[in-house]
Amino acid sequence: MADTWSDVVRIAEEALAELLDYSPEEEWTDAVHEAADGSVPVYTSDRFAVAAGLPDFDFSDPGIAEGVTNLPDIIGILIYDKLTEHLFEAGDPREDS
Repeated sequence: MADTWSDVVRIAEEALAELLDYSPEEEWTDAVHEAADGSVPVYTSDRFAVAAGLPDFDFSDPGIAEGVTNLPDIIGILIYDKLTEHLFEAGDPREDS
């Protein structure tokens, strides 16, 4: 269960590392999106808990969840967006090798 931002980040980072270990030919950008997608909490309460723990959680960007009116879905989209941003900023670990 992931109920804090640090839990979600840890899960996403582990998922990304596993994807790259088991599929070294995987495009890094595809792996980032797959890891982020699989790490977004499924349950509404978990999504709310993660969102509550983020000081910079920004609901003001109307384009990020355009057409979505269900709050848990909007929060899931925002968590996914933050996760992909975090993973992309960390860079492709294979480039360090």
